[in-house]
Amino acid sequence: MIYILLSLTLIAGIVIRWLVAHLPIILHKSWREECIAYLQGTHPSVLNNAIESTNEKPKIKWWRYLPFSSVKLLALDCVLFASSLLVFYQVDGYLYWGSGLLFTWILITSSIIDFEHQILPDELTYILLWTGLLCSCWNLYTYSTGAILGALIAYLSLFTISLLFKLIRKKDGIGQGDLKLFAAIATWTGFTYLPFILFLASVFSLIYILLRKIISGKPFSAPASFGPFLALSGWLILLWGRNIASYILT
Repeated sequence: MIYILLSLTLIAGIVIRWLVAHLPIILHKSWREECIAYLQGTHPSVLNNAIESTNEKPKIKWWRYLPFSSVKLLALDCVLFASSLLVFYQVDGYLYWGSGLLFTWILITSSIIDFEHQILPDELTYILLWTGLLCSCWNLYTYSTGAILGALIAYLSLFTISLLFKLIRKKDGIGQGDLKLFAAIATWTGFTYLPFILFLASVFSLIYILLRKIISGKPFSAPASFGPFLALSGWLILLWGRNIASYILT
């Protein structure tokens, strides 16, 4: 079974590398084309330059998508296999394994894209959302009511925090992608663990910002992706929610 898991993670690694390389470019191209279509009255030279910029393609050799093709990708493969192995040993049953691996791989892909491009693709978030709701129909990780209420409460709670931050600081602090990702994660964990996910994500984010300040000297006010820390917290809660909750509350 371990060899099957290793094979699946190697295949998942290839898919993830392709998505990380291509999906942001596809999204940027689509957004530019929408802007061009909207700004039809703009000077033709401006439109021509914008149209030419939509031909951007990732400059990556095909063999870079293969496992172990660089030290950086080797680290990704190790993370993929380690996280997948933890899912394999933590849950029991084929439905739990398959859904847990999908949950893990989507979160990893979204986190990498958010770190590199500061965007959380809706295409990945919606897959996470709908598969979470589908899993709740069989009560795999939570029941349907808990999943629906979780998504609603997660989105509204983070939206309220974002709105308060904007009113106080006069600028956006949390992106719409983070709100959607939190809601999608909540369809898997239910609403009970939402405070713990938000607490852990905030702690991880503060630790990252502090280390970034120490290592690279970036100011605390510099933008930082929050999605990867939501993803990490949601993944930890899905696998060890009860243990983590009891540890925090004691």
